[in-house]
Amino acid sequence: MTEKQKMLEGKLYSPLDKQLTDERYQARLLFQEFNKMSDQFKASRDKIIHQLLNVEESDLWIEPPFFCDYGYNIHLGKNVFINFNCCILDVCSVTIGDNCMLAPNVQIYTATHPLEYKARNSGKEFAKPISIGNN
Repeated sequence: MTEKQKMLEGKLYSPLDKQLTDERYQARLLFQEFNKMSDQFKASRDKIIHQLLNVEESDLWIEPPFFCDYGYNIHLGKNVFINFNCCILDVCSVTIGDNCMLAPNVQIYTATHPLEYKARNSGKEFAKPISIGNN
């Protein structure tokens, strides 16, 4: 089982795995590009965010800055508004339903660490999915 498979299944995995490190780097390149674009380039920002996130063409509005780990684990419904300075650590699935509005500075973290110190000190982590329903 790869570290990515372990991650997606909520098992202990190493976040230092090369594939995962590379995927986080690619996500950062995209959200950094998104974050530095001004409002006059909204159409270009939308293209970038659709590359980054697992979204259909829908009424999506994200105010920069926006941050995430991977992007592909974020599933957004229709008519979603995400206000300034949102951070989603999408180590596993984050689902946000239709007609949802996130306030400024919302932080959504699927990532967690073992509570027992020996396991925590191993550097491995795991995640639990988050789901926010419609409306």
